[in-house]
Amino acid sequence: FLRVVLVWPFLAAFLGTVFIEMLRRLHPNLEGMARYHLGIVVPSCPQFGTPEEHAKVEELAERGMTVDDLLDFYRMLLRGEHYRHFDIDATTTDDIVRQVIIPLSRSKRYPGGGAAYATIVSNGVPHIPHKMVTHNW
Repeated sequence: FLRVVLVWPFLAAFLGTVFIEMLRRLHPNLEGMARYHLGIVVPSCPQFGTPEEHAKVEELAERGMTVDDLLDFYRMLLRGEHYRHFDIDATTTDDIVRQVIIPLSRSKRYPGGGAAYATIVSNGVPHIPHKMVTHNW
């Protein structure tokens, strides 16, 4: 069950990301164009929210991980680092979040003592994702 819920979506995202990376290497200006075409820069208009809300939307839009980051995360799980009871058939999303993501997201470098896992692995450098992978639990 976990393979269907967790592994297949990540595999699909991985393959999509590899494809996007190939495109980026062939067309270096693609990322700048994507920022404009995806509408990440929200127009400054009162009906669309406050400047603070715009800043938050842009911050959230720049929380991306590379394929290497995602593969490193899987390797860490499979080696039993940070969660030695990982079992691909029995471990739940809740287990991963509480036993791995939250502890790894704690850092005194960020206000409040932590940050998003994507922010931690990118060392705080904004990274616009090319694919969105999400979950529902």
